[in-house]
Amino acid sequence: ELRGGGLVELATKSLLGQHELGAAAVAALLGRSREGLQRLDLSFNKLEPAAFAALFSALVGFSALELLDLSRNSLGLEGASELAPVLGGLDHLTNLNLSNTGLKAEGCRVLCLTLVDLPALIHLDLSTNGIGGEGARHVSA
Repeated sequence: ELRGGGLVELATKSLLGQHELGAAAVAALLGRSREGLQRLDLSFNKLEPAAFAALFSALVGFSALELLDLSRNSLGLEGASELAPVLGGLDHLTNLNLSNTGLKAEGCRVLCLTLVDLPALIHLDLSTNGIGGEGARHVSA
């Protein structure tokens, strides 16, 4: 969605697949949309860890981003470790959907260390990640 000449919302459901090339193209587009992007939906793309580095590094400095949906991607511990440092700079993020991303307890722990620095976050979805009691303790800490 474009408003006032800038990209405000980008959704790529089932578009990227497992192709690093598609992730690189989206990362390049994100690099040109830093100022106004408010909603980024990359759910259902079956992204693998190799694609995360380019995508997440492109998110650095997105001051207006309010919603980030990475659900239904293979984030796991490796992806969580790539994402965590980027999250700390998303001061306006209110909604983070990481459901069904294979985080497990350790991936949850890595992310939760950064989530405490997100002042605007009001909705966090970690469902269907098998985080168990240990992961739940990380979230509540």
